[in-house]
Amino acid sequence: MEHLKTAVITQATRLYREFVECATGDEQYPPYKARGMAYIRFAKEESELFQLLYMSKRREGMPDDGDWDASIDVLMGYDGISPETAKQFQFEMWMFVHGIAAMIATGYMSFSEQEISRLLSDAFLGLKELHWPTAQEGTP
Repeated sequence: MEHLKTAVITQATRLYREFVECATGDEQYPPYKARGMAYIRFAKEESELFQLLYMSKRREGMPDDGDWDASIDVLMGYDGISPETAKQFQFEMWMFVHGIAAMIATGYMSFSEQEISRLLSDAFLGLKELHWPTAQEGTP
């Protein structure tokens, strides 16, 4: 049974990575935002797998699907942000993104893609102003 559970988690993680690759590859959104949009889309379209990966007690600490460090790397590509600031920013932004995703995955709330995009932009810009007001303009 443990082997089956591990296999399901491995496949769910692979599927999530495909969501991120698709989102970051189509250039509809800037790279950092695309990652958040993919996370939320995964929660909407694969709610059971999302809950298995990101809403269960099986995990400790930060997500370990490889996306965490990649998101920090995207932030590090912007002027005026230190590694420590990028990590703090990612943590705070992830808390917001995860909240939206959890509400959608559990059926608690529903948002259109446009609403999600606006919410993520608003949160990003607010955190950007708070953490690194000297950074270049734009939304990663």
